[in-house]
Amino acid sequence: ATLVLAGNSGRLEARLRAEAARLGITEHVRFAGYIGDDTLRPLYSGALVLLFLSLFEGFGLPPLEAMSCGTPVIATERPAMTEVLADAARFVPARDPAAVAAAVEALATDQEARNGLAARGLEHAATYSWARAAAETVAVYREVSKR
Repeated sequence: ATLVLAGNSGRLEARLRAEAARLGITEHVRFAGYIGDDTLRPLYSGALVLLFLSLFEGFGLPPLEAMSCGTPVIATERPAMTEVLADAARFVPARDPAAVAAAVEALATDQEARNGLAARGLEHAATYSWARAAAETVAVYREVSKR
């Protein structure tokens, strides 16, 4: 299995590369950098699981995109993530590598759990759309304009 780290991580990438070398796993880690929209869907679709360990994400679009591809999601237990992803993801405490490893191992070794989470994710992601977002935004503007 290969761990693919996506995004522009700057100084963090150097630390992660050093840690992978220290652990002797560099051949199992790929630093992909920025991933364009045309590559995201195939990447999500081919992944065993999406780890979304963000401490700063305000909404959670990447996990929803992964769910729409049938990819199970493990996300950081943060208020925005638990609200947006609900019961369609597994959550791990922020900054807890042991919990992350346990969650990944649990899904990697239990196909039934992985399939169940993927099915819930597909169903959950289908409840989100740009049309819904636009309609809800317009409703907020209308409500605010009444004040």
